[in-house]
Amino acid sequence: MYLPPFEYVRPADVTEALDILADRGDDASVYMGGTELLLLMKLGLAAPGCLVDCKRIDGLADIGVNGGWLTIGSAVTHRQVEISTTIRQLVPELTNLTAGIGNVRVRAAGTLGGNLCFADPHSDPATLLIALGAVLHVAAADGRRDVDCAEFAVGPYETVLEVGELLVGLSIPLPAQDTAIAYERIGFRERPILNVAIARIGAEFRVVVAGGGRRARRLAEVESGLARVAAGQQVIEYGVESVATELRDLAQLTAESLDPAEDLDGSAAYKRQLMRVAFRRAVVRAFG
Repeated sequence: MYLPPFEYVRPADVTEALDILADRGDDASVYMGGTELLLLMKLGLAAPGCLVDCKRIDGLADIGVNGGWLTIGSAVTHRQVEISTTIRQLVPELTNLTAGIGNVRVRAAGTLGGNLCFADPHSDPATLLIALGAVLHVAAADGRRDVDCAEFAVGPYETVLEVGELLVGLSIPLPAQDTAIAYERIGFRERPILNVAIARIGAEFRVVVAGGGRRARRLAEVESGLARVAAGQQVIEYGVESVATELRDLAQLTAESLDPAEDLDGSAAYKRQLMRVAFRRAVVRAFG
């Protein structure tokens, strides 16, 4: 497989990159790690006339702390996330997740921003980042805007980015002392079949699932159920056995939220059972 012909440009800064993207319109694609884009081009599924290489722009590959936020540039590679002492100290679940992405060659080239912009519903990072309350920073020629990570992907391989916009980074609120984070994935190859993230922040829960729908998404009803369990309402009103029943019902509700396709990885029923297993594992860790 060979790449089709294309023009390659390397802007010196974000402003130049935005000018090029605005000028070339739909004919231009941002090139960060290229692990997904170049494969699509080789397969003939994408044919941009211009690749805009943004991975060397100053600031886009930085990791830092700003106030109460962990900041990660869009050109930060998965490998950088994996080995970052800053991220491991503040959000160790993110480094643990990243260590399971692809293989070391993919992690050395692929970027966190590129992964989010590709918007594969069978990807890892978005699920956890939504549970963490991440905010994505988008730049355009006429200014910048922030997008809740939960709203960034609108469907498979589709995001809210408009022509001429560039994802420049993301910010994650630093977890408080009373925060517990759990992430579970099930997969047989380099991509998960499904995944679930649970963040317990004081009395609040965020539950995010992916792999059986158009994008990673929060489950409000399951979040409310876990909050009831955490508050001990079942124990007070009905006894300890009601907790097990509630959690079983919540696992079922989580599984039913999926609409998985039947494929070589298994039937829809099998994948829902896998989600029940992943959910139970995540709950044990979130309550541990």
